[in-house]
Amino acid sequence: MYIHDLDCGWMDHPFVRARFELTTDEEIYKIRNAKIRAVVIDCSKGLDVDDAPTLAQADAATEAEVTAIAAAPRIVTRVSLGEELQRAA
Repeated sequence: MYIHDLDCGWMDHPFVRARFELTTDEEIYKIRNAKIRAVVIDCSKGLDVDDAPTLAQADAATEAEVTAIAAAPRIVTRVSLGEELQRAA
């Protein structure tokens, strides 16, 4: 499988490059241990995943997640000025 993009900043992964051919289980473990939740693969340069969502499905899932987060009620905890000053100290 050819990794086209790691879903993280370039300083947040343990690889020399962000684009590379995935060839060992160790590389998979490094991706998982770096807490990378998603990768973009290039099917023209390597194997695809049989049950992977299409780009449209992934976009729809992301949009639904963002919409749900935006629609969730905000929880505001009010404290007195004295309590806030104690915490700040």
